[in-house]
Amino acid sequence: MDVALPDAQGHPIRFGVDTGFLVLNERTYPSLLALLVALEMPQRGRATMTQQIADGTQAFLVWEFRFRFQRFDTATVQRIRGGSHLTLDNGGRISEHRDYWDAAEELYEKLPGLGTLMRWLERQASK
Repeated sequence: MDVALPDAQGHPIRFGVDTGFLVLNERTYPSLLALLVALEMPQRGRATMTQQIADGTQAFLVWEFRFRFQRFDTATVQRIRGGSHLTLDNGGRISEHRDYWDAAEELYEKLPGLGTLMRWLERQASK
């Protein structure tokens, strides 16, 4: 997916954004990758960018990451929905990157044992 940001004269400049970098990257996501290994989940899934918002040197990308658990419920395609905030430097390179997603709803609630606890906590908090 490309992100188009205006240059100093307001003309759009297109920047290629690598979705693999945004979702899984050993340098920036060592804890997430360790969790995926511990859960015996695939470290490769399919990321799809569904929306983009660009303003100056900032962009926000909305994405879905689809995968299957390898250990339990292997038939069901799981989905994690989230967004990535990007800041680009003058050369068009990503200088800051932060992902936003609801780990409790999108991942923890789907896990045996932990999912039951998370749903119970959610019910207690809503009382």
